[in-house]
Amino acid sequence: MNHFTFSAVLVFFTSLLPPLYFIPISCEHRYFGLFWLSVSFWTFFVGFQFPILDKISNDTWGWWLHIGCISVPLLFYHFSLIWTHNPNRRLLRISYGLFFTFILLNTFTDSFTGENVFRTYYNYPKPAILYPVYIAYFQFYGLLSTWQVFELRKKIVAEDRKYLFIYLIVHLLAWTGAMDNYLIMYDRLIFPLYPYGLYLILPYIVVGSFAFLKLNASNSITQEV
Repeated sequence: MNHFTFSAVLVFFTSLLPPLYFIPISCEHRYFGLFWLSVSFWTFFVGFQFPILDKISNDTWGWWLHIGCISVPLLFYHFSLIWTHNPNRRLLRISYGLFFTFILLNTFTDSFTGENVFRTYYNYPKPAILYPVYIAYFQFYGLLSTWQVFELRKKIVAEDRKYLFIYLIVHLLAWTGAMDNYLIMYDRLIFPLYPYGLYLILPYIVVGSFAFLKLNASNSITQEV
């Protein structure tokens, strides 16, 4: 196990903690917890890929792996709409539609991913012709969600805006660290994203959860949101 798979295992276990704490609280807390549950699901199949591949077929592993991958931007976007009290649900419906479309493509065609490629320290399903559409989907909804959260600065009590900026900093660090997974799928290893990128998710789990709690517990967000 190298740093890439070890960091995924570490993120898997650590990102199980926010769902256990947040899901029972309220709607916006619940979706924050579900977002972390999707991260945990995805990193489980990354971190434990070698023992998993001893038990199930290559195609099945790649299919479950991408359930987690595709869920991450979807649930973060859903969470961002609820947290910011955004009533516009059109793009959310489109996001769910794309989520199920990608699953169908990955189940019944070879146009999403192809055969698995095996390396000494990691494996990956080889991207097919439509895979860049998924990458564009991930980036679009990730950027849109981040912008919506950033817009909360206009509605937050001035002395508590620091918690929003702390949240955004660790969020963007984690997003950057996760990009090594795309590079790996195209057989590109760029140091230090590979093999250390996933470690950047850990501050997001701890510090981001703390900042989120502070913003919600102190009534920092004004009633106009």
